[in-house]
Amino acid sequence: MVEVAFTTDPNVAVPAYEDISADVVSASIGRGRQRELDQVQAATLTLKINNSDRAYDPTYTFSPHYPYVLPMRKIRVSAIWSGVTYYLFTGYIERWPISWDAPKWMSVELTAVDGFALLAQAEIEGTFPVELTGSRISRVLSAAGWPDATPLPGAYWTLGTSTLDTSTILSFSVPASVVDTGNSVVQPVTLAAVSALEHIQEIVAAERGNAYIDGQGRFIFEDRHSRYNTTPLITFTDGSTSSTRVPYLNDGLAPEFDVDQIKNEIVVTSTGSSNAQRATDGFSIEQFWRHTLSLDLPLAGDLTGFGPGGEPLYAPADDAALDRAGFELSLRKDPRLEFTKLSVKPQALAITWPAILARELSDRVTVEADPDSPDPITPEQIIRDCFIESIAYSIVRGEWSATYQLSPADAYGQLFTLDTAMLGDAETAVLAY
Repeated sequence: MVEVAFTTDPNVAVPAYEDISADVVSASIGRGRQRELDQVQAATLTLKINNSDRAYDPTYTFSPHYPYVLPMRKIRVSAIWSGVTYYLFTGYIERWPISWDAPKWMSVELTAVDGFALLAQAEIEGTFPVELTGSRISRVLSAAGWPDATPLPGAYWTLGTSTLDTSTILSFSVPASVVDTGNSVVQPVTLAAVSALEHIQEIVAAERGNAYIDGQGRFIFEDRHSRYNTTPLITFTDGSTSSTRVPYLNDGLAPEFDVDQIKNEIVVTSTGSSNAQRATDGFSIEQFWRHTLSLDLPLAGDLTGFGPGGEPLYAPADDAALDRAGFELSLRKDPRLEFTKLSVKPQALAITWPAILARELSDRVTVEADPDSPDPITPEQIIRDCFIESIAYSIVRGEWSATYQLSPADAYGQLFTLDTAMLGDAETAVLAY
């Protein structure tokens, strides 16, 4: 379903969506990032719309949408399966370019972006204290005017009104953002006319987390612990299928095994520090030569306690930088076969639709590959756990495809957490960063 809020102001009004699905010829959606440490950019939506009746021509006064065929109107794309609605994209229309595909047949190649585009344009200023990454991101969202909640349309009763009749219900609002607390402490800063998104991405990099706009249009910030010791939600497979075992296309799986994946020298500098913190692995360097990853991050020292006057006490910032360097080294010093991209067509097996439609960025999934073996008696199946880094949908009437960019998750499954009963596998478990 494709819906546009033609008549409502996207900044202040509850969207009054109108269904235009019958006019949509095709759609493509792209959300996320290529690699685990890349920045997420604004998600994009492209729609081809049948405009033969000029309903989406902004100059046509007899259009049912006139005069509201305008840029920056809200749009959302969803799919309904077994009575459940899955939101795939929520954002804002950038343009309505009209084209003549035949002498009497017109179409519109509508393009839209999600809320990251608005945060990129929002300039913030002010002084921000030393604080956890989640607190900083919440302050930036507030400074940028990001709403606290998404109001829902309908007849909702609100405190302070005179009556609660039979047609009204108690109101509630969907959070417009979901922000984790964070685990890293960032430096104080004074900003003047800085893009809100630019500063958010700096903070996300310091945390080693993820931030994106989800299919409902909410801002999501996940700190690095959100991926620790998680379990796979579904399995993508070339074997037996079920509602949670989704078949991928024959040529839809892309493995990688190359030297570019190896980083055996990690250099992390806390912004403003002259002391770069370095972690290296001599054996990896000897085997594969030196491959360096350098990061400059606005890290402050972690909170260690409080002084006699209640003032917070922090460890040196260089300690936090060294911890980050050691963690990156543990993930990247050894080569490994990675599954980096995977494509599926959910209509190939109807029972897998919910598993496909429910996927979101950062979901952990299992990928199975069972290549032909010269020894059929002892075949060696390849199984990898992965995180979804990006989701792309291509939709034409009667046919869907979904493509996922993946990153390895296997290193996140053997992390020791304080206050748990066991250290797991004593040979492979490591203390989490």
